[in-house]
Amino acid sequence: MSARTVLLTGGSSGIGEATVRLLVAQGYRVIFTYGASETSAEDLVRELQSVKGDVAPRAVHCPLDDLERTEAVIAGALAEEPSIYGFVHVAGTTSDGPAVMIDLAEAERVLRVNFLSMALINKLVLRPMLSRREGRILAVSSVAAEFGRRGNSIYSASKAAIEGYLRCLVEEVRDKGVTVNWVRPGLIDTRMIDVGGFLAPVVSDRVPLRRAGSPDEVAHAIGFLLSPEAAYIQGVGLTVDGGLTSSLGLPVRAATAR
Repeated sequence: MSARTVLLTGGSSGIGEATVRLLVAQGYRVIFTYGASETSAEDLVRELQSVKGDVAPRAVHCPLDDLERTEAVIAGALAEEPSIYGFVHVAGTTSDGPAVMIDLAEAERVLRVNFLSMALINKLVLRPMLSRREGRILAVSSVAAEFGRRGNSIYSASKAAIEGYLRCLVEEVRDKGVTVNWVRPGLIDTRMIDVGGFLAPVVSDRVPLRRAGSPDEVAHAIGFLLSPEAAYIQGVGLTVDGGLTSSLGLPVRAATAR
């Protein structure tokens, strides 16, 4: 049986890079997008090609904040590789600040990258999946989709949009052989989250495991949801947060009690 193909956004760093590495190791053929990190993307392809030449990943430049360009790039990739088994939307960006100071252009950029590009790519990959009656659609959401943090309104809104969209998509695919799920990371040690800086007290006080998560730990959750063993999992948000959401809302003294 030939390797199944997974299309993944944001594969040049963080959770996306860890997921590319894992999926290639598991024998998937991976096409991943990158934005500004061309050098990182090329280095990753070269590294994995030297190790797993038969299933080396392919990187495509795709600035997800430009939806017209995104549609053209993904349509071109699908013309060359029409049988996409899985689509994983990992790419994400943020823009922190008080709600009274929201910059509309910046808010729209966050929504395009985090949510609208995912909806657009789903539109392109879903029809072939339904025709074959086989496929996996996944997205990286966040615990921020449900739990608020001061100054995080646009990012939280974009992640809530992902989950609302995917819940509706579950009803559209129903018994057609396609599963739709999402992963909800908590505080993960990536370039986008300053777990060693201003978020360090949150990690210390609120995360029962007393540490930030790693990109690899989120990648393994994604890998499981892509696997045959997850065929009966539908419409689920798999939380990977070290227990953070179980302690939210508790007084800090209770959350830190041993």
